[in-house]
Amino acid sequence: MRTGASLLKILVAVAVVATVSSAMAQGGGKGNRGGRGGFGINPITVAKVEGVQKDLELSTEQKDSLGKLEPAAFDFQAFQNDREGAQKKLAENREADAKKVDEILMPPQRDRFAEIMLQLDGAGALRQEKVAAKLKLTDDQKSKLTELFAQRQGGGGGGGGGNFAQARE
Repeated sequence: MRTGASLLKILVAVAVVATVSSAMAQGGGKGNRGGRGGFGINPITVAKVEGVQKDLELSTEQKDSLGKLEPAAFDFQAFQNDREGAQKKLAENREADAKKVDEILMPPQRDRFAEIMLQLDGAGALRQEKVAAKLKLTDDQKSKLTELFAQRQGGGGGGGGGNFAQARE
């Protein structure tokens, strides 16, 4: 599949859409790094981006099926009182939405889509246990990364989802 400039355009478009939609949904909360604060980007939202669909070489039927999907609903007002619970619920929603997308994609498309999602997560991908295991990160390295993510989020023990115990797999 294609890479290079077209992939960069896709990533920028998805990042902008995700940042704007997350910030709007959360009311642009202070200290919230553009809505990314450990919540990640919804797989359904990414899969609906035209450039991603083109990169995955989706059939018309697959595009139509994706068009019918809606990201799992979430009450962002409840988030204000229970950040940890909200992060857990958002991770569960993302996982459920990822399964919906995977049901529509063929195996090679799933692999490529996983790569795109990993790229969109950027440095946050280091919080994923699968990535950490593949990179053979030591407990000391994980601890240092957790500290860095916490600092980036303005302190607090992993407030941006930087805690490996809370990170999605």
